Amino acid sequence: MSNALPVVVRLLDPAEDKLLAKVFHLAERHKRWLGMLPLPAYADYAAKRLILVAVRGEDLLGYTIFRLPKTRVTLVQLCVEPARRGEGVAQLLVDELSRVHADREGIALRCRRDWPATHAWPRLGFEVRSNAPGRSKEGHLLTAWWRDHGHGDLFSSLAAESARMPVAMDTNVFRDLHEDGRGERAEQSQALAADWLADDIDLVLTPGNLLEFNAIEDDALRQRLLGTAQASYKIVGRPPADGHDPAIKLTAQIIGALPADDLSRDTSLHTDAKLIAQAAVGGAEAFVTRDENLVNLLSAAAAPFTDIWVSTPADLLVHLDEIRDAASYSPVRLRDTGFTVAEGDARVDDELRPLLNHGANERRTHFKAVLRSAAQEAGRSGSRRVIRGPDGSVAAAMFFVLAGDELAVSFFRVASSPLARTLANQLIHLLRREAASASVERILIRDRFLSPAVLGTMPDCGFQQHGDLWGAAVINGVLSRKEVAARLGTAPSDAGSLPAPRVLAALERSHWPLKVRDAGLKCFLVPIRPAPADALLGRDTGLWDSDPTLGLSRQHVYYRAPSPPVLEAPGRVLWYVSGERRVVASSRLDQVVVADPATLHGRFRHLGVLGAEQIGRQAKHGKAMAVRFGDTEFFTRPVSLERLRAMNSRMEPLPSPRQIDEEDFFRVYEEGAPG
Repeated sequence: MSNALPVVVRLLDPAEDKLLAKVFHLAERHKRWLGMLPLPAYADYAAKRLILVAVRGEDLLGYTIFRLPKTRVTLVQLCVEPARRGEGVAQLLVDELSRVHADREGIALRCRRDWPATHAWPRLGFEVRSNAPGRSKEGHLLTAWWRDHGHGDLFSSLAAESARMPVAMDTNVFRDLHEDGRGERAEQSQALAADWLADDIDLVLTPGNLLEFNAIEDDALRQRLLGTAQASYKIVGRPPADGHDPAIKLTAQIIGALPADDLSRDTSLHTDAKLIAQAAVGGAEAFVTRDENLVNLLSAAAAPFTDIWVSTPADLLVHLDEIRDAASYSPVRLRDTGFTVAEGDARVDDELRPLLNHGANERRTHFKAVLRSAAQEAGRSGSRRVIRGPDGSVAAAMFFVLAGDELAVSFFRVASSPLARTLANQLIHLLRREAASASVERILIRDRFLSPAVLGTMPDCGFQQHGDLWGAAVINGVLSRKEVAARLGTAPSDAGSLPAPRVLAALERSHWPLKVRDAGLKCFLVPIRPAPADALLGRDTGLWDSDPTLGLSRQHVYYRAPSPPVLEAPGRVLWYVSGERRVVASSRLDQVVVADPATLHGRFRHLGVLGAEQIGRQAKHGKAMAVRFGDTEFFTRPVSLERLRAMNSRMEPLPSPRQIDEEDFFRVYEEGAPG
């Protein structure tokens, strides 16, 4: 009788406990092919609306779990009940995934070449992109598959993959990956070796891990683990040659924030704090452990001092894309902390020695020669920017010069620290500002020993690698799609394959300050009172209050009541300051999330300083709205209420956000003349 019912493909509602349990049991029966996650991880995916199910009545026929990084879809798991294979269930799931997310470039996945599913992907509309060895002990080949959504080739510059996210781990997680007989709890750790993660994370170790391996009494096991660690893993957080180890200070800060009772009950917290500190200083963006007590204690203790994400392996996999964003955009860490920028002179080699790239085996003699040459060149017709931390130590430096129609960067380094990715992202944004103000067409980075934090940030900022060089087009002003295509040197898309607004929004983000006039992005006029405008937008201060020349933070978040539900991302915002009766700035609208205050605080604390209680004051019926926005541009000629009315009566400000036409947005934007 049930076979007479239609097959329905839909998102799994997080409240459907029985159906979620069926998904979990189907996955558990096929964990050899899928990897295995604990039930709470599947519940988290469901809560984020990232599970599609195919059902007939109450029967589960199959499901797929997916992610939404940047402008694409990543397939995490696809599984069909064996009795229902050959009935087109997989095709229904993949087609619905493409339909729901047609505004993204396409669907990506990785699958072992020797698995049966290899023969199914072409029938489901996927084509081969590449083959490469995976991370398993046997080095099985993984095939990268791609199902295109037909947005044309205009934005091939977005196709570059982000650098893999460094993820450190405690010793038990490492042993789960490399020892047999570790029990069911080890399955959560083993999920970190899943094929679909091959492009996303890079598992790393710290010197503290090596010490713990060395303390193992079993001679054979000790030697095997040490050998595997040294041969197959990058070791991060090693003390620098000058003896100044920032991990020591960070360890003390984390331990100092732990409750004394917990420290006395669990002396291993000292060791774990050191592992986290070494990982953070070494550039890791996350630290994973199966010990949930450690997660709860040390994530709270470390939060005031570093943005490293401390979690279980399962939590890491569910929140992967948010973690990457948090590592690159954490302006709250840099506000009021005394970072400064100043011009350096040609005699800076000793002072900048902490920027020597030991990890890339850069020799000190080469470092000195490159640094002196770069400093002399920039001194003649360019700039030598040296950024210092609160204690006066060098945190970063970049030397650049204007050469014809390009901004040439000969030296670009960021010292290892818990803030390295945030700092690198902000400095790349500063380079774009310099290039835009100089009206050059390209940025070319010639430094062959770029810091890891810089390398990890550039793909998301519109840079592409050409041999030893990294380059990015600089596109100023408000242009049409066809004009942007001409500037990027690609053919305009035909009418049948126009880029979706989401793809165009990503291009504006990576090629700021570009604006695409006919992107089809939704635009909003958002009222805000003067005091919140000053605090939220930072009108009177830069990213670092002591030195505004480094520019505004690239991302912020503000909280409001969840109704009316007008705002929608991706989009654009005009900020109307109600007390001044004028529009003072514009921003890109990146994300809108409605949830309880505690959840919002946890997800967006790296972008602001409000606590859950303060966010709760904006809530209605237990829910508040978080609005994440970025790349705010202040108007040199704020647009008055009278001018808004004269342009279009439909732009009359309301007490709450209102949607406006894209054409009207650009009328206001161009009259405001952002500076």
